[in-house]
Amino acid sequence: MKRNCPYCGVRLKGKEMADHIYRAHQGGGAEFFCREGCVRCCTDRGAPLELLIEDVRRIVPALKTTYEDFFKDHAGILWSSIPGTRAFIPSIGLPFPCSFLKEGRCSIYEIRPLHCRLFPERLYVNPSPQELEPFYRAGYVCVDEGFTLKDGREEEIKRLMEEDQRRLVETADFFKNEDFIYELTPEEYEEAQRAFRKIDIRDPERNRKKREVIEGLIPEEVKERVKEAFLSRLKALG
Repeated sequence: MKRNCPYCGVRLKGKEMADHIYRAHQGGGAEFFCREGCVRCCTDRGAPLELLIEDVRRIVPALKTTYEDFFKDHAGILWSSIPGTRAFIPSIGLPFPCSFLKEGRCSIYEIRPLHCRLFPERLYVNPSPQELEPFYRAGYVCVDEGFTLKDGREEEIKRLMEEDQRRLVETADFFKNEDFIYELTPEEYEEAQRAFRKIDIRDPERNRKKREVIEGLIPEEVKERVKEAFLSRLKALG
């Protein structure tokens, strides 16, 4: 059964699609570099950045602020779907546009979060439609054009991705994210699916609109309870 390639609309199937992705986005592109004036990865409300507790412990002292003020001034609670379920799990992150973006540049670049350091190169370690689709034709020039990891960069990204997995476990253990999982009712889930179907898959803001649908279905009292719990854990750091 043939499908349209999510990258260029070409009708491909099976291994042909996999080969097409490799050729277009991994095999022959230029080496990655940030485009002047492109701050999409710092402003896309549909793809806010999840923070690791190690990021927070590094950034807060450097800013000479408190953990409470850092949370109130820069961070927030993000809700992410658990694949194959109607459930959503909270995490601490940077809502976008990022408050650290100043005049088109990152004001904490030297101590930026690990997920900032990994993007977008992590997408190209093992490129797939599932990984790239949220960012394709969504304002990310680097993803639309494609690029190749060169000169040992892939090994460095793999090393950072392994570190990321360890830090994610540490972060989940610190915040006890799983204690705050929220599951939509079947009716709420169907309502969300109906709303999703109305969103044009070619809309660059499709991910933001989907996120807004979900966040609109999570009760405000649940959001507030989670926010207070996460903030309490942060304040305990000092």
